[in-house]
Formats: sequence, structure tokens, C-alpha cells
Amino acid sequence: KHIICFNILMKMDQDSRLRATRSAFYLQAGVGISANTCLLCLNLAAILGGQKPSLIDLPITQLALTHIVLLLTVAFLVSTDIW
Repeated sequence: KHIICFNILMKMDQDSRLRATRSAFYLQAGVGISANTCLLCLNLAAILGGQKPSLIDLPITQLALTHIVLLLTVAFLVSTDIW
């Protein structure tokens, strides 16, 4: 199965491989941004809703925010290749 995928990739030209790689990256970045945004919103809603935050809530919130910023930054840097 891996040999078939490798053969398909070798038959693709450089532009097709770049488009496939870029599409895979945007898919992963989109899922990552969506999941981290959901996690950040849920943690903020719990904290603002009056629930006493546990010790792990602050690091989770900070990591989610950091990942969102990182993914958006990398996505904008990659998207300059399109223009």
C-alpha cells in the first residue's frame, strides 16, 4: 500500500505535489484552529460562568491560545506563497 502511494507521488509533477501538500497542511491547520478555539471557549465559559477553576485550567487555556496564534501565523506565512 505504501509503495502504491509512493509511486503515485513520484508520477505527480512538482506543482501537483505542492498543491497536495498545501491542501493537507490547510486541512490540519483548520482542524487544529477549530479544536483549539472550541477548547479555549469552553474553558473561558467555565471560568466566566462562576465555576472555580482547577489548577489545570490556566495552562490549558494558555496552550490553546498559543496554538491558535501559532497555527494562524504559520497559515498566513504559507498563504503568501499563493499570492
